[in-house]
Amino acid sequence: MGLVLTGGSSLSVAQVRVLTVEEEGACRSHRERDRLIHERTAHVNRIKGLLFAQGIRDVEPRLRRTRIDFNELRTAEGHPIPPRLLAELEREYAQLVVVQDQLRLVEKERDTADAQSPAVEQKRLDLCRLQGIGGAASAILAREIFARSFSSRRHLASYLGLTPSAYTASL
Repeated sequence: MGLVLTGGSSLSVAQVRVLTVEEEGACRSHRERDRLIHERTAHVNRIKGLLFAQGIRDVEPRLRRTRIDFNELRTAEGHPIPPRLLAELEREYAQLVVVQDQLRLVEKERDTADAQSPAVEQKRLDLCRLQGIGGAASAILAREIFARSFSSRRHLASYLGLTPSAYTASL
């Protein structure tokens, strides 16, 4: 437990439960996965934007099973992609491939770690049975929410952001 001073002119003390090293380590994979998904989205959007500026609209880099050959693509006017743009697209696509490989690796590590922890795995499987909750969401809930102990429903609601903070202005 750590102590945190709260309040404005009058000070009060609140207790904060610090995660153990194991609990913090269990959260690493889905936090890294989230960062990689954002990075993947940025690369996909960059590639699509560069192609769109040339009038090429039917390429979906994330959904492709085979490597995109940018040399075969033609602009809206029927010209090949300019050399500098082609080099930039190749570099961007190479970065996208690296991120996708890292994403697959992180997801595999997450699933392996869940299988080695029977309590987390059971919670994750129970959550997967609920309609609308998939593998990633169930892993996040099992690690971030169910691994913590809350002294009351109010503390849980506060952690989830469902209650306003003491200094939130009302609308």
